[in-house]
Amino acid sequence: MHETFEIIPADRRTFLCLLLILAALAVAFLGAAGFLMRESKTIPLVFFFLGSSVGAGAVLVTLRSSRRTTFILDRERLKVRGDIFGRTVPTMLLETKKARIIDLEKEPGYKPSWKICGSSVPGYQTGRFKLKNGEAAWIYLTDTRKVVYVPTKKGYALMMSVAKPEKMLETLRKVGGSG
Repeated sequence: MHETFEIIPADRRTFLCLLLILAALAVAFLGAAGFLMRESKTIPLVFFFLGSSVGAGAVLVTLRSSRRTTFILDRERLKVRGDIFGRTVPTMLLETKKARIIDLEKEPGYKPSWKICGSSVPGYQTGRFKLKNGEAAWIYLTDTRKVVYVPTKKGYALMMSVAKPEKMLETLRKVGGSG
């Protein structure tokens, strides 16, 4: 038995922000290419092209993740797929009885405040963050109004924007047993 939950797709502002980043990378590349070609400096141009390509790739992966991340929950594990910061957490480590749905506007202590390793653009945050209350969390957020919050026995929490948060909470409680 397993259940799959989809992330709430990021809204248009995320798409527009990432599109602006891609456009800025393209303009920077074209400007640098023009300058370096006038100066006959092909080696720096190659490195700049590679850097721009990696940057553009990261932006495209972020865009895809903000719309297609899934959370697969079964008796053994909770698996985050489709995100560069995806992970697998054994259900025995999940404190399912403490899991709940939170609204970050009403409980600002749970808002991400410091990015340890991740990606953050308007409308999408993913990766490991420190929360305002000092807690560490792996977050996958597109909508801050209905966030499934699941603490773990390892000292961090998982925070996920899922399309059916009540159903996920119900499933967590079923698979978690005494957790």
